[in-house]
Amino acid sequence: MFWIILLLVTAFFMGASIGSFLGVVADRSSRQESFIRTPSHCINCQAKLKWYQNLPVISYIVLQGKCSNCKARIPIKLFVIELIYGIAAITLMASLIVRE
Repeated sequence: MFWIILLLVTAFFMGASIGSFLGVVADRSSRQESFIRTPSHCINCQAKLKWYQNLPVISYIVLQGKCSNCKARIPIKLFVIELIYGIAAITLMASLIVRE
């Protein structure tokens, strides 16, 4: 049972990571900004994010949806995209586990 839970939690964070990346690609593409060369930063104050501020879902909750530097709101759509992809990954993994 422990391994199944660990697998589902891992699937969630892998899915959330994919969702996070796709959200950044969509967001930066709309602003015609490179998503490859430009490091993660606050849209408002341009402060570079630290590695632990890039953790999907967790960082949004810990930072309470605000930039740690200027306190500007982080768009909720980025959090929702991460959540949807995480839940989709759990659903997919659970369906694979049930088949076996």
